[in-house]
Order: sequence, then structure tokens, then C-alpha cells
Amino acid sequence: MIKTTAYCVGAAVAQFANGPAFGDSAAGADAVSGNAMNPGAVDSTRDRDPAGLSPYRQPASRTPTGQLYDIPYLPRETRKSESGWEYSGFIEAGLLGGDANNKNALFRRYRDIGNGPYLNNFGMEAAKPDEARFFEIVGGGVGRSDPFYGVQFGRYNDYRVDLSYSEIPHLYSTTAKPIWQGVGTGNLSLSVWPGVAPGGASGNNGATAAALQGLINATGETELGLVRKKGSARLDMNLTDTWKFHARYSLGHRKGTRAFGGNEGNGETVEPVDYKTHDLLAGLQFADSVSHFNLALSASLFRNDIDALTWENPFRHTSGALLIQGGRMDLYPGNDAYNARMEYARTLPAFFNGRFNATVALGSMRQNDKLLPPTITRGTGAALSGGFNGNFNLWNTTAALSRQSANANIDTRLVDLGLSLAPADKLTIRGTLRHYGTVNHTNYTAFNPQTGQFGYLIQDTNASTVFSGTNNVHYRSIPFQGEQDNYKLSGEYQVRRRAVLTADYEREDFHRAHRERDQTWEDRVRFGYTDRGFESATLRLAYEYGSRRGSQYNSDPYKDFYTASLATYTDTVGSALNRLRNLEELRKHDMADREQQVLKARANYLPRADMDFGVTLQSKINAYPADFGRTGKQTQNSLNLDLGYLPSAVTALNVYYSYQTSKMKQAGAADLGSPFAAGCAVLPPSCSNSFGAPRSIYPADRYWSAVSKDRTGVFGLGLRHDFGKPKLDVQYTYSSSRSPLGYSYASAGALESPGSAGQAGNAFPDLTYDLHVFDTGLRLPVSRKTAVRLYYHFEMGKIADWHYSGLDQSRVVPNQVYLDAGPRNYRVQVLGVFLKVTL
Repeated sequence: MIKTTAYCVGAAVAQFANGPAFGDSAAGADAVSGNAMNPGAVDSTRDRDPAGLSPYRQPASRTPTGQLYDIPYLPRETRKSESGWEYSGFIEAGLLGGDANNKNALFRRYRDIGNGPYLNNFGMEAAKPDEARFFEIVGGGVGRSDPFYGVQFGRYNDYRVDLSYSEIPHLYSTTAKPIWQGVGTGNLSLSVWPGVAPGGASGNNGATAAALQGLINATGETELGLVRKKGSARLDMNLTDTWKFHARYSLGHRKGTRAFGGNEGNGETVEPVDYKTHDLLAGLQFADSVSHFNLALSASLFRNDIDALTWENPFRHTSGALLIQGGRMDLYPGNDAYNARMEYARTLPAFFNGRFNATVALGSMRQNDKLLPPTITRGTGAALSGGFNGNFNLWNTTAALSRQSANANIDTRLVDLGLSLAPADKLTIRGTLRHYGTVNHTNYTAFNPQTGQFGYLIQDTNASTVFSGTNNVHYRSIPFQGEQDNYKLSGEYQVRRRAVLTADYEREDFHRAHRERDQTWEDRVRFGYTDRGFESATLRLAYEYGSRRGSQYNSDPYKDFYTASLATYTDTVGSALNRLRNLEELRKHDMADREQQVLKARANYLPRADMDFGVTLQSKINAYPADFGRTGKQTQNSLNLDLGYLPSAVTALNVYYSYQTSKMKQAGAADLGSPFAAGCAVLPPSCSNSFGAPRSIYPADRYWSAVSKDRTGVFGLGLRHDFGKPKLDVQYTYSSSRSPLGYSYASAGALESPGSAGQAGNAFPDLTYDLHVFDTGLRLPVSRKTAVRLYYHFEMGKIADWHYSGLDQSRVVPNQVYLDAGPRNYRVQVLGVFLKVTL
């Protein structure tokens, strides 16, 4: 297919425009070698092969869906050594200039392309045909923070070894101004500055805020970011004609800093990142004409070399006469994950030309990190009636814990069975049964043996979570676990040659422990139609309908894990709000009733032999009947147009446009904050958590709703042309994203700050992000073995995010300290000249 670099860039831009991606980029198999300067194939500037797959062969070379294959690269010219090795290689290096040193964090987020010498890429391939041996090496970005290297060697049909190493930077900010020393370590101490001291230099937080702003103004800018380094080794070996073995080991190391919470609620701190992940995999495979068998054993071992983060707090916090000077937070614990998986498949030619497959897997996730005491504060502070006696020394050692380590363990199991039958020439029937379950063995109780009390201290200062006999405290861990069963029956019927109709029915049952519903079930039906029988077009249609229901909804299934379940608990008027934490009518979206419809359509049209045009439509509607939580219809609609054109062997053009809109409505209600305001100040408390009910803590005038609407458009253009000796490659991508968020409320009482109702309006300012990326390269051959490539890159990003409004004026608002003022607009032009030499 004609999919040039612009398409890849556009896909990445579209994902970025919709929000940050979450997840471990180091998980799973290693990606293809490359970096920001080599986003596709390494050595992508080499000549194309006009005799390869292209529209110039009759009939034209196309994918099964009708799209054109791109013209492949011309094989490199090889040399032959006296020992019989045939080899070829290349290296490209040069200089980068212009704005490549721009420090904008959005521009530099995942790349390192600063001004100066740049070894862009290199590679070598070698083979010894008479011994079936091969060797390959590739690399690039040498000396930067985003290099990549790969080595492969082995013997064809015998064994292969893959070695790789790469680094990926992730820059969060280049304008951060932390108020601490020790950034990047587990201990943050306040910088020495007049009016700044641990626990507040004075009781006047306004004066402290002014002093902190002065410190920030005098502090140089600091980069916050991390680098992910990953190396891996893999062995694939053919033991016999039917048995194969593979093994893999990888080590990933993330090191750096990023914004973090803590600070007793007074803004941001800096998290130190120093993670190592060891991934191990080994497996056996068997395959003959009848059966296939796979066995895989894997382990993933995560280690955090910095166990906790301790900081000094710049603002005044007290407990009686005791000054609270700082706090501590535990960081991600080291943990292990193990998995054993067996797969078996067998053809059943005598039984309706059938095929049976089965998968069984067992897994276990474990962590036994040492637990930290509830506080680091020392001394005696204010006592709370019936609860905390004011003595922090009884809570700042591990003797205050019911056990010394987490002892957390979750086991998983999977059974997946499938049977496929072909009872008639044009009919195929498939059935699958899948069971997945988790068992949570984690059980921790927050109990202090020294005081004989349930509970703990939070934020090193707040003792309201120590059980006093009347407060409702979350004192036991909740062992969430469950089972998922899927039953699926599907059929495929060939209506005519190259036209297939499919239909399937699936039932999904969830059984959950300690959730709002013990059970949910969903029925789904799907219909599909694929037709490749048209002379110059292909068509794919699919429709899905799903309906989810469940058992009785319990708005508070966690009572057994709160102190209200203890025999020593005494009901009071003041504790009524503790027990009525949730709005009765609120439905969590993963447990709520839901009707889902999904429509997909794809048409490929071939207007001429050297051109293809495609249209993709998708519409997804989720309808939630609940009045609170997600309500009404949640929609997501998308359109994609793409055009590929190969007018000659020296020219290729592709254009695409994608547009997506989505809408989601949510509703809730604010509580009164006082049982007295609800009119239930008698014993036993008769408050209600039902919306608008008599003596409800959620009266009708506290209703609110919010509607988010997102729309994203991406346009891309790619052009490649060979002028004879000069070769031009142009890529352009434009992405635009808008995210309006509107809201309404029944009265000012529904707001967090009712006094600000006059300023609240009915919407936040739109979140917007626009990005232009233009890349062009002009390759000028100097000789048969050398070429000069001129490179130009233009990039412009504009972002508006109301979350950061005002922080460019002051980063202390009013007693919240922020590290930076958020992402900034940028405009960058990068120039480069490279010399490529082939062996």
C-alpha cells in the first residue's frame, strides 16, 4: 500500500491530539529500530525497484482489499569477500542546525536532535550462501539520548540471534523551577531563602507565598524528564523439523524526574524515577500437518531503586503547638509477575473439516514491599476526642503497623476453547468458550498494636482517620477479584465468489467480589458483509449491538472494610455523612446498564490502475439510562479518506484526512456537608443519600451536569519524486484538536465555592491543540557510492489549556506551589545536510 512517512506521523499526531498515551512503552516485543529522525525504515532514502511490486505489473499488485502496494526498495549492490561472504552497507552522517536546540518540551518530548554533528544511521548486511549464514547490523542517533542499535545473526532454517539496544527520552518540562534541593533523589530539602523554612517561616501563609515566589523567580529553569533505556537478546532455534525453541531476555531502565503530588496538599513535588524491569520468556513450539502446540513461560520483575520520597513542606501546618515540617510518600513497589501458557490446535478433517484449539494459562502477580510508618512527624500534637491521643511517636515507626510488608498476591487463570466446523462448502461455523478469573489473596488491616487502634494518619498531619469509636474509616484493604465467562457462536457464509456474510452472538458474564453489582451480563450480536467481487471496488460493512444488564445495584458495597462494621462503632449524628458517602442513584460506568451500537463501513474504489481511494466510516453509540454518572447517549463518530496515486515508477503521492467527534455527558450532585442542614440531627440519624428525598444530604438544588465534546481533524500529504539524479521526498501533516467542556447546575450550592457563582459561567475555555509538521529531503547523488541529502523540517505547535491559566504570572496560587506554567507554543525550523556512503 502507498503509506508514506506522513501517514505514520499523522497517526501519531492524531493520538497525541486526543490526549496523552498511558502505558509502558517498554512492554511487549521490541519495536522496529528507529527514532524521530528515522521514523520508518532505516535508510529510507535509497532507490526504489521499478521491477518490484507496483501497478506496472499486469495485473497491478494490490492488497486483498484493493489498495496498491508501494514500490519496494532496490536491493543493495553487494560485494564478495575471499571467504565467500557477500555484504553491503551504508552510513549517513552530517550536521543539524537552525532551531534544533529549541528547548520547548512539546517539541523535544520524544527526541534529541540538537544542533551539531549527527550520525543519523548506519547498517550492514552480510550472507554466506554456501553455509546459509547471515549477519545484519543497524543503528542510528549515535551520541544522542535517542540512539538505537540492532544486530541479527544466525543460520537460515537453523537458528537466529537478535540483539537490540535503544533509548527513548520523555521530556515533561524544560521550564520547571523546583523550590527544593535534591531533585532526582528520594529527599527534597527546601532551598535556603529568606522567609522560606520547613513548616513555614511564619504563620502568615501569604508572606510565605510571597517569599516562595521570590525564590522561584531567582531559580534557574530545570528539565524534568526521563530516559528509557532498553536492551534485549532473543534466540530462535529449530530443534527438529517440527520442534522449535525460543528464549528472550530484556532489561529496561527508566531514570529521571517528573512532577508529583504530596506536599500536604500544597502543590507539586518532584518524583525521582529509577526503575528497572527484567523480562524473561522461554517457549517451545511444535507443528506438523495435523497439530500445533506452544508452551511459553514468562516472568517480569520490576524494581524501584528509590523506595520513598520525603520532602520539606514550605507552608505552616500544625497539630496543636507541634509544627509539621514535612511528609513522605511511598513510591511504586518492586513486584513480580509470572505466567505459564499452553496452546494446542488440531485439524479434524474427518469431522466436518474442523479445527479445535485450546489455551490454558496460569499467572501470578506478587509484591512484598516493606511498609512505611504512617508518619515521619515526631513529638506531641493535638489530641482528638476518643481517637488520636496526640503522640506522633506512637505512629512514626514500623511498630505502628500490623505487619511489616505488603504480602500482596493476585493469581489469574485462563481457559479458552474453540471449535471450527465447515459442514458445507460455503458455510463455516465457529464456537468459543473462554473463562478468565482472578483470585486476590491480599489482606491488610490498618491496626496499630502500640495503641490498640484501627486506622492511620494521612498527609503526616491528619489524625481524623484514626478510629475513635464514632468515625467511619477505611481500615481494611478490599480484595477485588472476579470471573469473566464468554460464550460465542459465529457463522460465515459465502454468498457468492468473494462475497462473505458473517454473523455471531456472544454472551459475557462477569462475577465480581466487593463491587456495586455481584454480576453483570452482556449480550452482543454482530453482522458483517465483505464483498471483493466488484470490478473496481471492495466493500466491508459491520454492525454490532450489545445490551448490558446486571444484578441489584448496591451504592455502598464496601461497608465490611470500614470501621462502621466493627462492634465497637457507635452511631452519631456527626458520623452520618461518613456512612452515606455515595449518591444512591449514581451508577459507575463499568457496572451501569448500557445499550451499545457500533457501525463500521469501509469502501475501496480503484478509479484507475495506478490509483486507489478509500473511505472509512465508524459510529459508536453508548446509551446509559442512569440519571447520575454517565447519562444519555455517549457518541463517537469518525471519518477517514485516503488517496494513493502511483502515476509512474518515479512518482508516488498519498493524501489522507481523518476527522473524529465524540460527546459524553455526566451528572452528579453535591452533598450538603452537614447532617444538620439535612434536618436529620436526631438519633438514630435518619439522613438519606437518595437524590431529592426527604432529609437527603443530596437535595435537588445540588444537581449538576457536564458535557464534554471533542473533535479532532488530521490532514496528511506525502509526495515522492525522482527527477533523475535528484530525488525529492516531501511530507506534511496538520492536526487540530478542540475539547469544549460545558456544565450546568441547579443552584450555586452545587459548586465547590458557591461564592464564585458569578464567575463560574456555564463552560470552561476550550482546550485546543494545533500542530503543523513539514519535512522535506532532497537527495543529490555525487557518485555511485555517495550522495548528499539536504534536509528541512518545520514544526509549529499551538496549545491552549485553561488548567495553567495565570501560572505564567505566579506559580504560587494562593498557597499551592506549581513547578512550571504548563506547555508553551513553539515554532521550529531545522536545517540539515548529510553525506551518505555505501560500501
